[in-house]
Amino acid sequence: MKRGHRPKPPFSVEVVDQFAGADEDGYGTVGRFDTLEAAIAEARRITEEAIKSAGPYRQWEGMGDAGLVYDATGKLVWDGVKVAEAEHSKR
Repeated sequence: MKRGHRPKPPFSVEVVDQFAGADEDGYGTVGRFDTLEAAIAEARRITEEAIKSAGPYRQWEGMGDAGLVYDATGKLVWDGVKVAEAEHSKR
């Protein structure tokens, strides 16, 4: 999230298929949330479930689903791929 940008509700949670990625078929809206916290919790759940079902992290990386959160202006405010990569690199 960029400094100075205050995310504006409602927040949209989308799932991205990293394999399809830039292809529009790789995206889908899961829901809209009034709070950023609720949206992040849902996006995190989607990402964690995808990693768990893939087996080893390396099988998910670059191929599995991840949750993304956008605010009402269309700005990406939480990225499940980047968060998972950062958390995995700490291990």
